[in-house]
Amino acid sequence: MSRVTIDNIQHDASGLDNMSWAEITELYQIEVVPRKMVEMIIAKCKKNEEALLPYYGEPFEDGADSAYTDIRNYAESLLKQFEEE
Repeated sequence: MSRVTIDNIQHDASGLDNMSWAEITELYQIEVVPRKMVEMIIAKCKKNEEALLPYYGEPFEDGADSAYTDIRNYAESLLKQFEEE
């Protein structure tokens, strides 16, 4: 799968008027991930967290629940940060 950068995406050029060519070139190199992929990761983590609910505190679980929670929280925070910038 090839990497997708902002340069590959149609964009509104009006915001580029106040940027230098170096800033635009740097902006174009930012790699992006489709929102749907991030949402799928979040959904998978939630599903796995829910599947482990009956086993919280069991030794065999070995922290899997907190791993899924950490990954989900991180993905949600990255998505929120991306939407705010």
